[in-house]
Amino acid sequence: PIGANTMNRLSEAGLRDEFMRHVGPGQTAVPMDWVRSTAREQLDRMRMSGQPADLLSEWANPVIFAVARRLLGLPEADDEVFVEMVEKDLCMGDYSTADRLANLEHLQRYMRPYLDRPREEPAGMLDDLVAMIHDGETHHPCDVSRGLHLQRVLSDVLAAA
Repeated sequence: PIGANTMNRLSEAGLRDEFMRHVGPGQTAVPMDWVRSTAREQLDRMRMSGQPADLLSEWANPVIFAVARRLLGLPEADDEVFVEMVEKDLCMGDYSTADRLANLEHLQRYMRPYLDRPREEPAGMLDDLVAMIHDGETHHPCDVSRGLHLQRVLSDVLAAA
């Protein structure tokens, strides 16, 4: 259901083809060598801690978040804030409705300047989608009337990964 919902939202906004270009077999933003290296580094960190490890929280989630961040083109320096926002949005913890609403506002405050910043070269999928919007090829990804909420799409993409 999450994948179908995401595809429906992307199709409604005219972004499906661009999304598939970024996540399909021909994508180049996240090379397999980088994924393997990132996964190995995370395993090494777990091993060096000398403690029993939780593979989901200490390996799989950090690797997935790193891949998603790179695919989207978000700055590496924002890893912690990105992970926190997505974890709250996907209810990966005991968060109240008020926490989730505050998180949505935080995500929107974070994304607006990122999406509106000047850019010389696209840094990932989000930059390419913004370029399509600026070129008039589609609607703004935060256009509520079209049913595409960037926050929901980011969450759906991560949940499907």
